Amino acid sequence: GFKRVRLAAGETGHITFTLKPRDLSMVNDQGEHLIAPGEYNIFVGGAQPAEASGGLRIKFDITGEQRLPR
Repeated sequence: GFKRVRLAAGETGHITFTLKPRDLSMVNDQGEHLIAPGEYNIFVGGAQPAEASGGLRIKFDITGEQRLPR
């Protein structure tokens, strides 16, 4: 997802978002939606994910696999 939040210089703010299972899903070769195990990254920042962008990167692991309804 994407949401633009404008802050003045020196101003801080808080954002909240909820990740739903479908947000983390992929479609396999059989056309099934599933959440696959592995390492995932979430990036929040002012530019594309890069060391110099000043953003925040969160990494988390998912173990196991979950199939989702169509």
